[in-house]
Amino acid sequence: MKAARKIIRFIRSRSWLPATLAFLVIQLIFIVFEMTSWMPNFREGNVFERVAETSFFTESFTPYSKPELNLLTAFFTVTLIPSAIISALYATFSKKRSTS
Repeated sequence: MKAARKIIRFIRSRSWLPATLAFLVIQLIFIVFEMTSWMPNFREGNVFERVAETSFFTESFTPYSKPELNLLTAFFTVTLIPSAIISALYATFSKKRSTS
């Protein structure tokens, strides 16, 4: 019975949902970019391009064929996923009683 209450509290408090949905939508957009070979036009020679062209984003971390998408995926993974996990854990293990 206690486990069922935790699951219900987890589903009711949806503070983890926006970060998770944002990450999934961004990944779907990147998949469309990859399938259609369409890519935003980034200026050449800036810091973003130099970081994207490092060996980590061209050889090691390559979920996409474009290094720019790999860099953006790494950035959004580092920023959105921990937020969603922390919010989900807080919603699950919070001692606060829900009123609704």
